[in-house]
Amino acid sequence: KSGQGTAVATYHWSTVGEQVISVTVQNTGGSASAQLNVNVGCADGEYLAEYFSNKTLSGNPISYVCEQQIDADWGSGGPIQIPSTSFNLGNGWDGAINVGIGQTAYTDNIKTKVLNTAAANQNTICVASTLGLGIGDEIMVVQSMGTGAGNYEFATIANISSCWLTLLSNLQNTYTTPNSAAQVIRIPHYTDVIVSGTLTIHPWDGETGGVMAFRATGDISLNGGIIDVTGKGFRGGTRTYGAAVTGLQGEGLNGLGTSNRGPNEPGGGGGGPGTVDGGAGAGGGAYRTAGGTAKDPFYGDPGIGSSVTYGDSILSKMYFGGAGGAGGTDDSGWNGQSYGGAGGSGGGIMFISANQIKGNGAILGNGGNGEDHNGVADSEHGGGGGGGGGSVKLLVDKINVDGIVVTTTGGAGGKAKDGNAGSGGSGQSYIEYCSKLGASPLPGNAVQLTNCDKDNFSVRWTGRINFTSTSNYNISAIADDGVRVFLNSDQAAIIDSWTDGYHSETVTRQIDSGLNEIKVEYYEATGAAEVHIGIQDIGMAAPILDQIPDQTIDQGGSFSEINLNDYVTNLADQPNLNWHVEGNHTLQVSIANGIATISAPPAWSGSEYITFVARNAANQEDSSSAHFTVNGPVVCASGKFKAEYFNNIDLSGVPAMSRCEDKVDYVWDYGGPDPIINIDNFSVRWTTTLHVSDESSIYTFSATTDDGVRLYVDQNMIIDNWIDQGATTVESALYLAPGNHTVVMDYYEKGGAAVAKLEWQLNHAPIVSQIPGQTILQGNNFAVINLGNYVSDADGDQITWTHGGNASINVAIAGAMATLTYPNGWNGSEDIMFIATDPFGASASSTARFTVQTQVSCQDGTYLARYYSNPSLVGSPTMSRCETSINYNWRLDSPAAGLPVDGFSVQWVQNMQVPVDGTYEFTTTTDLTNEGVRLYIDDVLQIDYWPTHSATGSVRVHLGAGMHLVRMEYFDNQSVAMAILSSKILNKPPIVGTIPGQIRAQGQGFTPINLASYGSDPDGDPLVWTYSGNKDISVAINGSIATLTFPGGWTGKEDITFTATDSHGATASSAPSTFVVKGLSSCASGQYLGQYYNNTTLSGEPVYTTCETIPNFDWGKGSPGPGINTDNFSIRWTAIVNFAQDGEYLFTTSSDGGVRLYINDHIVIDNWDEHMLTDDQTVQWMPIGRYPIKLEYYDGLGNAVIKLGIRANN
Repeated sequence: KSGQGTAVATYHWSTVGEQVISVTVQNTGGSASAQLNVNVGCADGEYLAEYFSNKTLSGNPISYVCEQQIDADWGSGGPIQIPSTSFNLGNGWDGAINVGIGQTAYTDNIKTKVLNTAAANQNTICVASTLGLGIGDEIMVVQSMGTGAGNYEFATIANISSCWLTLLSNLQNTYTTPNSAAQVIRIPHYTDVIVSGTLTIHPWDGETGGVMAFRATGDISLNGGIIDVTGKGFRGGTRTYGAAVTGLQGEGLNGLGTSNRGPNEPGGGGGGPGTVDGGAGAGGGAYRTAGGTAKDPFYGDPGIGSSVTYGDSILSKMYFGGAGGAGGTDDSGWNGQSYGGAGGSGGGIMFISANQIKGNGAILGNGGNGEDHNGVADSEHGGGGGGGGGSVKLLVDKINVDGIVVTTTGGAGGKAKDGNAGSGGSGQSYIEYCSKLGASPLPGNAVQLTNCDKDNFSVRWTGRINFTSTSNYNISAIADDGVRVFLNSDQAAIIDSWTDGYHSETVTRQIDSGLNEIKVEYYEATGAAEVHIGIQDIGMAAPILDQIPDQTIDQGGSFSEINLNDYVTNLADQPNLNWHVEGNHTLQVSIANGIATISAPPAWSGSEYITFVARNAANQEDSSSAHFTVNGPVVCASGKFKAEYFNNIDLSGVPAMSRCEDKVDYVWDYGGPDPIINIDNFSVRWTTTLHVSDESSIYTFSATTDDGVRLYVDQNMIIDNWIDQGATTVESALYLAPGNHTVVMDYYEKGGAAVAKLEWQLNHAPIVSQIPGQTILQGNNFAVINLGNYVSDADGDQITWTHGGNASINVAIAGAMATLTYPNGWNGSEDIMFIATDPFGASASSTARFTVQTQVSCQDGTYLARYYSNPSLVGSPTMSRCETSINYNWRLDSPAAGLPVDGFSVQWVQNMQVPVDGTYEFTTTTDLTNEGVRLYIDDVLQIDYWPTHSATGSVRVHLGAGMHLVRMEYFDNQSVAMAILSSKILNKPPIVGTIPGQIRAQGQGFTPINLASYGSDPDGDPLVWTYSGNKDISVAINGSIATLTFPGGWTGKEDITFTATDSHGATASSAPSTFVVKGLSSCASGQYLGQYYNNTTLSGEPVYTTCETIPNFDWGKGSPGPGINTDNFSIRWTAIVNFAQDGEYLFTTSSDGGVRLYINDHIVIDNWDEHMLTDDQTVQWMPIGRYPIKLEYYDGLGNAVIKLGIRANN
């Protein structure tokens, strides 16, 4: 506030209690300050009630009241502090407006004219300016003049673009331009309106103005001020100058008037000219009253008043008051300065919706007064007519009728020589209200509403209530609708029924004596409203304790803290308990704020019984006891893990818990291992013994953890992943010797999910069977050896092969294939070792002898015998010869000249002709001492007495008919020498004849085959039948009955061989039998015959034939059907398609591969190149009829897609 005078400020404090206001006064001589301490709230024992006009206790309260108790039953009327819900009071966005004494404020600062006609039922309107308008603003649209004058409505702006306002809802009326005038006014939404001066609007200027409209969520307080639209409507006729001139008509619904005595409805006519006196102007008309006509002068004719009455009593249309006509002038005495008086302007339009109108003041919508004539000398001119009253509409919850004046009277006529000009007609006021204060009658047309229920409000009561003693109190709440009750500083409500509907709830709380803060929150939705809060002293109850659980820990561990209050069943009634322990104990117990901590002395173990006692403010007690046990050191059985849990992440200090566990396999997720162990920030050490049996082995250790892990075996760290991480698996392999090994896993969990798993697996060494040696003649090649046939690995590991022991023979190993070569001209024998090693270093080996012999040619059925002058078959033979049999008993003699009597060796090799498939028995005979013998059949060692010795060795071998390589090796060191080999057949093989094949068409099945009809066994042995050679045809043999099936749609030919095996393993097979499935040759009408080929050229016989609807396939990278390749296949579809009418048809293909389309054997789409997914199309004229369609497709590599479409092109 600057200068002298009075300043008024309103301030809302958000909290109760003592508040501070600082005041500073300053003038030219200096300044002074003061401080006011203001106690905001109510006295102790009272409730500060804050009333809100919403259900959410949001924003500023609309009223504060101090109340003695909370006990209200308002019914549907609601509290007086809450406005009715019958009126739209706005949202208060514009805040409060305060018009001080001597001040003038305007409510229509944002207004604009309508540029284009806006039709009813549309939601857009074009205006001259959008300045000051915003989305969400409420506007009033008014037809001020012209067609549809008087129409008005309210709307909300949804969008603004250029001149266009988009509204949330369609217009109810049409607003017309040009030759008419319509305008848009922004409606302010105030909270409180305080008027000590003048609250008004700008006058009508022919385009905008003359309209006041606002809403107020709070009160309109008239402190001697006025709300005024007097003379803001249609404009009066301007002064009349000159001699004997007729005055201008007042402005009316059709615009400005002319110099005419007749009315310009509802404007009054101008005064006529006079020979002595000018005529006076006529008054403007208004809603319900015609304008007045001036008294006839002696000479001049008066203007004629408006005779039209318009509008209705409830202001469903709102008009400006009609303007008064101007006075006419005298025909003499005019000196250029005198004039006929101007007509008065009509009253404006006022619309107000508010919670309450109170105080002392006036709400005015009157017509303006006509101007007096100005005569000079003998000039006697007419006065101006008065303006008609305007339109005032008030919608209020409450109105103070004793202090408020509401008028819409017409203006007085101006003075003429012989009388006044005509006065304006009265306007119309309309008031809707719910209640009034005072005894005075309401002005104008006033209607009291009956539907004034008060809904959607809320109240907050806050009070410091004195409780005379510490005790238990029943606090009850009955409410319709939601209610919450808070006690002292508790954040949570002790009663929380914050929903619509009727509620009745009681809770019991112990409350200390003295002042306690009670806060009650309440809201009303709809219907009846009531709230009752009761407080009843029911006396103090003793505490009641549940059983406190026992605890057992390992020595060095920690007991869990105990929240003793968790075991008080009536804790709500015992807010301030005092806890203590009975007796003395070795265990140390401390209690703080209801939390008990128990600790054991170092190295102590045992059990103690501890009794906890709770005492309330009334010295009432209850107790509960529990056992606390400390186990001695943890010793785990063999094979189990000793687990030590720490409540830190670095395994430091004494474990909080130790126990024996069967395995480490935990997914704790977001939990923890045990209630006494932290959920996060803990660590564990697991220790166990791994026993390795007699054989050294490789073990693979696998640790999966979230977070860090370290793994030690015999104090050697083999895994180190000591970091924060999600669940991660780390592996390490280790060679362990036989015996016991200590395994330690350290683990920590820092936060989030927790996982700990440990496992190990024995890595089995490969197993290598005997790899057969080979003996060849010079110039021949050793057979390539597939070493994979001689190795197995229980772990399924990849095997790497190496070799050793060779000197002259070269060995090359690629994968598992071993190729052996020797220098040109070389002969002799070498023992070569083949070694199989898995990825973990485990290995196994087999040694075989490989011999290159000099070329000595012997006939089949005879033995090539090589004699060596040493007992180890090394070097070059001393003698080579052909022998028909091995049947020697040299005793103490030399086998031949040049050979020693003792210390020699012999190798016999024969290509033996086996006449029939069967089991053969071979027998070797040698001396008992100082000799050795080995027998190989087809390079497979069958008898091995080298050097282990037996006089006779025997073996049975199944041999097929044909040639077989027999090799016998023998050595003699000393004494008697003997070498004999004999053989005989033991079992004759089965005999199998020719089994006929079969030919079938698709849809037909093969005839079952009785294989017993085609096979027999000379020895009468039972036969077991097997088969080979089939791929897509399935064969099932039950006994001797063979059943053959093939996939649906499959075509092709397969040769299948059936084999009979007797009980001694002798076999015989049939010649391959051919089984053929012929493809379909045609399909039903409307279907396509699909022929599938396992090539990209549609060549040969199809492997699959089927009937299908129009092709529409996306196989991706899969196979189209049984027996068909996934890539490099082709298909031909053929069909006869009926075209029911002449016309153009669109043929489309979508393909990934190559495609060709034929119509009537003419190619119409040709894209026979490998391509990605491509669409092709053609339009063809098709006469009525049936035509052959052929679609050809192939797929090379990758995805396979083919789709055909046919449709009429129109």
